[in-house]
Amino acid sequence: ANVLCSDIDTSRQYLQALQDLHYGRLQQSRFEPLWHAQPPAQDPNSEVLALAAAGLQDMARAFDQARPSADLYRSLRNAYSAVRQQPLPHWNAVAGGPLLRPGMDDPRVPELARRLYLGGYLASEPKGSGTQYRAELVNAVKAFQLSHSLQSDGVIGAGTVAELNISPAMRREQLRINLERFRWLAQDLEPEGVLVNV
Repeated sequence: ANVLCSDIDTSRQYLQALQDLHYGRLQQSRFEPLWHAQPPAQDPNSEVLALAAAGLQDMARAFDQARPSADLYRSLRNAYSAVRQQPLPHWNAVAGGPLLRPGMDDPRVPELARRLYLGGYLASEPKGSGTQYRAELVNAVKAFQLSHSLQSDGVIGAGTVAELNISPAMRREQLRINLERFRWLAQDLEPEGVLVNV
């Protein structure tokens, strides 16, 4: 009886994992106030069972087919996987203050340089405690702004400071949450779809 119960439980977990990968683990209506997918065109249970049946011969392929096939999802998943395998860096918050423009002097510059180095936007660790906002650091800030959908002008205002101060743990969590959002919406986007960055 114990062997039979274990087999049933393993089968249940297998089906649940396929369903979570295909439709999302959390209930969209409870957690997402704005984006709502259309109900599945076919019975979700029959689709999961079809995936599971194919997986009896190749389980890894069944899991891969259950995931959304959109390139954006795959890229996001790869980014999340890479982040999870690395220790989370730690940095101090960059203080707020007046607009910081290229060429200006500001006591926040050393901490800003350290933050951008630890985030991978500066090639080498900053030396000394100079406070001039120089070209190399300006270019790193522009790259950071561009990658966070900010105006890439090198000027540091409240919006850029807020993005700089989001912790690595929160960035990792954003990736995880957006993978789940993508699973909710994938049925509406496939096989063809257009995404507009608003």
